Amino acid sequence: MSQFGFEVKIDRISKMLAIACLGLIIVALFVARNTPAAGQESSIYTSTPPIVWGFLIFSIISGLSIVVYQIYLGKHEKDRIWLVGLLLILLSYTAVLSLHIVRGYLLWGRADVVRHLSTTWEIISTGHFQGGNYYPISHIFPAQLSHILGVDALVLFGYIPVLFAVLYVAFMYLLARSVLPSKGQVILATIASAVIVHHWYIGFGPSQLSIMMLPLAFYLGIRILSDSNLQYRMQFAILFIILILLYPLFHMQPAIAIFIFLVTLWIPPKIYGRLRRNSAAATTSYPKWRSSSATILIVWWFTWVSSFGIYATFIRNVRDMLRGGGVTPLEHLGQEMSKVMGYGYGVSTYIDGFVRVYGNMLLFIIIALVAFPIISRKLSARANLNNLYSLYGPLAAFALGTIALYLGQGLFGPSRAFPYIVMIATIFVGFILHEIIVKAQSSLRGRGFAKLTLVAVVLILGLASVAGIYKVYSSPYIYTLSQQVAEDEIRGVDFLFHHRDTNTGTVDYYSVGMRNLHLLLGEEEARYGKDIWQEPGGTIPLHFGYDSGSLLGAAYYEDKYMVINHSFRLQYVDVFPKLAEHRFLPSDFEKLEYDFSLDKVYTNGELNLWYIHGIRTPSSSIDQSHNEEL
Repeated sequence: MSQFGFEVKIDRISKMLAIACLGLIIVALFVARNTPAAGQESSIYTSTPPIVWGFLIFSIISGLSIVVYQIYLGKHEKDRIWLVGLLLILLSYTAVLSLHIVRGYLLWGRADVVRHLSTTWEIISTGHFQGGNYYPISHIFPAQLSHILGVDALVLFGYIPVLFAVLYVAFMYLLARSVLPSKGQVILATIASAVIVHHWYIGFGPSQLSIMMLPLAFYLGIRILSDSNLQYRMQFAILFIILILLYPLFHMQPAIAIFIFLVTLWIPPKIYGRLRRNSAAATTSYPKWRSSSATILIVWWFTWVSSFGIYATFIRNVRDMLRGGGVTPLEHLGQEMSKVMGYGYGVSTYIDGFVRVYGNMLLFIIIALVAFPIISRKLSARANLNNLYSLYGPLAAFALGTIALYLGQGLFGPSRAFPYIVMIATIFVGFILHEIIVKAQSSLRGRGFAKLTLVAVVLILGLASVAGIYKVYSSPYIYTLSQQVAEDEIRGVDFLFHHRDTNTGTVDYYSVGMRNLHLLLGEEEARYGKDIWQEPGGTIPLHFGYDSGSLLGAAYYEDKYMVINHSFRLQYVDVFPKLAEHRFLPSDFEKLEYDFSLDKVYTNGELNLWYIHGIRTPSSSIDQSHNEEL
């Protein structure tokens, strides 16, 4: 068969495969829609039919195969068949991120997400937000969108993270195009950004949304540096200044990431130029625009942050770090590991959990490190690699920053810096994978070796994709409790709010009621309601006190309402079963039904409300150490 005939056949197969996969994606979504969540689920992975995950993963692998093979044939330069593969990847990617919506989850994300929704509703109803909100853009945007579209903010809180995740891929394409000289490299970097699905993609939060906008900021910074057209540079500069003025109001952490990006981008080519004195490839200086932008950003950041109480926390943490006081995140991790070893979990559990959550990220970081000597060797001959080489400055800075956060006290956890590292590493993944494909094209070992090489490329991206899919939702697979908020849980708490005796305190676990309080009462009323919701020391004893006595009421001097939601029980059945012996056994929940110091006030399958008759007297005793939390 002629080369032309072979390529026509490949194109026909690619189109037919794409049509088939498009049908599989539709079927997967249809099946997921027809198996709605009946209530609180410990894992969306086990509750969703396996055929859904199988069809979506197969579609991603098919899309990867089409793109990689088109690049291998060199057809991506003149034909657009590769776009079909990219479309399959993006559709499958979007479907995975939307499954909680398709299956009818009321909301994904407990704790902070509920507070953000409450604040957004407050803006919609009053036209303003309360003081103390140090990332108002994240709340103003959904409030405006809700007003324009006439859609409840609760619905938008499901769709907005998915929208930003898709925009993230588009912005990564722009960033890749600004630093990578080859179209094939840009395409591979773009699909790499889509397949490495992160667990922060689907929860609505200022940090998550602002992180997914970061590639746009990095892109604008690179374009100002590299664009030869003065008019375009000015346009990009104006957009960049607007962006850095808005970012501290979006979230303070990514704003710091932009500052680090600006002040470290020039370092690698400068060092290279000093080491290779005769090289004209890397003589980048620190231009005035970058110095001015960095100054504006950091001054505005301090001005904004210092207006809030969190600034005092930041200063205190920096002081403790300089003095060597306090417990560092690394020391805290060691303490936690020592603690759980006594509960049946060893170091291997931590390692296993770390690999499951960060494994594909570490793979991309390793590839970025492998790319360093290759790019360094080619830099003198190919000046168009200067911008790519410059990215090693921010990459090294973010990596060192992560290590520093583990060794000292910071304003945020060390893992918060991981997204910035992976974001830049993804660009290098596109470069290396393209280099592998080019080697396969020019290899003299025959077509068999070339096919094995292409399979290896697809396998790398495919494994990263599968690893990403199975960590995007909190589940027992990554040793976390599902972040699903069930509608019946809200109804149960709502019942309590409207029927409770306001003179009687309420206790629960992990502040389940307090989180729902913000949804039901609004942000302002919740501030006043929290004092009557859970009183100081109003916790639930481990095993409900049944290991020390026969009645829960013996743990309390006064009557209390107790809130028990279904997810509280699931975490000791599906997530941490080995902890049940030390925390709450299934039999402990059964004993509640026969405890005559309790009255069941309300139940709907997702949430039980109990009235505890406090019968404890000063002479009675109960081991208060049961209230220790892991």
